[in-house]
Order: sequence, then structure tokens, then C-alpha cells
Amino acid sequence: MFAVFGKKLMRPVLTVLAIGLPLSAPHQVKADDNFTVVFNGLVDTHIYKLNSHVRVATGLTVTHTEYEDWNIDNFNTRYGFTATGDTALGAFTAKIEGELLGDQLAIIRHAFGQVGPILAGQTDSLMREGMPFLSGSDDSFYTIESISAPTTWRQRQQLRYTTHFGDATLAVALEDNFQTNSDFFDITANLQTEVGSAKIAVAALYDPTRDDQFVITGSASFKLGPADAFVTGTFSQGILGLQAVGWPDASSIGVGVGAHIPLDDNLTAFVGAGRAENQTYENTINYFAGSLTWSPLPQHEVGGRVQYSEYFHGNFSGTTYEYDYLLFDTFWRYKL
Repeated sequence: MFAVFGKKLMRPVLTVLAIGLPLSAPHQVKADDNFTVVFNGLVDTHIYKLNSHVRVATGLTVTHTEYEDWNIDNFNTRYGFTATGDTALGAFTAKIEGELLGDQLAIIRHAFGQVGPILAGQTDSLMREGMPFLSGSDDSFYTIESISAPTTWRQRQQLRYTTHFGDATLAVALEDNFQTNSDFFDITANLQTEVGSAKIAVAALYDPTRDDQFVITGSASFKLGPADAFVTGTFSQGILGLQAVGWPDASSIGVGVGAHIPLDDNLTAFVGAGRAENQTYENTINYFAGSLTWSPLPQHEVGGRVQYSEYFHGNFSGTTYEYDYLLFDTFWRYKL
């Protein structure tokens, strides 16, 4: 009982503490001439309403179910520190970061150390590095948030090597396989470079324990007038399609577009849309997101967001499923 009560209590307490923080709170500590520790955090409070509709059709029998859910949550609130410095083996970085996520009081997002080109520990998967999000941020409410970076690839245990050549950065890694019965690691690679004024990111994942199962994803980010725009896409083969666009055992493809549009010095709009398909199961996902973010004070953001997701699952034992999710979200963020 105390654990459940503690979860409910911690969210408003953290929010109140963040509101009381000074706007220019000191958060950097000089350990010595070679090492610096920076304390970082983010309080991310949401009040949102989620409407959902489920339609199930089997032959001539059709059922409809409607849901409406109101919530207040410190979704994606984070806390931690990053230590940087120089060693005889090269530049050193260590990062520890926890997160409040949904009903979980605390989980670890990042816990890794890096010396020179070698990184070991838990951090963002290489399938996520450099990839934009169709929602405009790296959180998700019952959506495909980013066709290029699903939630299952948020952070993973890994051993990574990074090298640089010209304007390009190449990283390869052994990452903890999401398959619980796998005999080996996922092998991932990520290449980021610039072509003209565009930033290009390409990533690939291969599971060597299963034949013909891989994912390739990529994105291009560029200026479109005053907007920062992007396009992204994913192709997956085999059971990894479950992680890429939501369906197993077949080839799946997804595409998405988005743009951050400055409206004035303190106001930014975001629009994003995506579509994913699986031919074998006659499945599709359509997705749209739009948001406004206002920064009235340094380190503070206030905004609103609308997201719509439409899922169609066909050719499934004679039954078809349709899911519609409509989210209305308001948020307030304080960044340390």
C-alpha cells in the first residue's frame, strides 16, 4: 500500500519542487582540472484526455467499444548527471539518468561509460540515434511515435564502437536482443553525415540467430524555408517487423514526414504524419500529430498537442480490427 501511495505522492511533489527551482540554478560541478560533473533534469507534467474507439468485425457481426480517459502525469520526468573529462586513453564520459515513465516510479534510461571510441552500458539504441520523431518529441501516447525509432528501441544494453571520417560518423554495436530466447546479440550500425545542407542518418539491425530478419531505417533533415523539416522511413523483414511497425512475420514498410516551424521568438509549431503497411496481414497505420510550444521564461515550456492514430488489422482468422486513438494533451516542462 505504501508503494502505491508513494507513486501517487511523488509526481506532484516533484512538480512543486521544480516550480520552486531558480531559473538559473547552478548545476555544474568542477571535480578537478580534468573532470566536470553536470547535473541534469526535466520535469514534464501532462494533463491529457485520450479517446479511443475499437471496431471488431467477424462476418456480419460488428461490435463497437468506446473509451474516454483523463490523466495527469509526470510523463518522461528525468533526473541524473553526466561526467566528462580527459584520460590517458582519450575523452571520458559517464552518464546516469533515471526517468518517471507512466505508472513506474523510476526506471533507468542511461547508465554507461565511454572512453575514446568505446562505450559500454545502457543508452539509446543505434536504431534511434539521429532519427527524428513524428510526434515532435521522444515520448508517446499509444502511437507509433516514430516509424524510425519505436519505443522498444529506446535504450538498450550494448557494447559500441564509434569512428569518424570526414564529415561522417559511423557506430557499430552489439545490443541486447529483444528476443528473450535469442542465442546472441543484435548487431546494429548507424551512419550519420551531411549531404549539402541536409543531415542524413541511416541505421540497420540484424539478428544473426534468425534467417532473413533485419531492419533498415533512415532519415533526412533539412531546412524548408524557416522550418526544420524531415522525412523518415523504415523497411523490416521477418519478426523484427513487430518492433518496426507493429506486425510480425512479414515485410513491412513505413514512411513519415514532419516539420518544426518557428512562429516567433518564443513560439514553435510542429506537424508530423506517417503511414505504415504490412502486405501479408493487410494491416495499415495512419498517424498525425500537431503541437504548439511556448517558452515564456528560460528553461520553461508550455504547450498543447493533438495526436490521431488509426490502426486497421485485417486478414486475421476471418476477423478485422480497427482502432482509433485521439489524444488532447497539455504539458508544462522545466529543464534544469
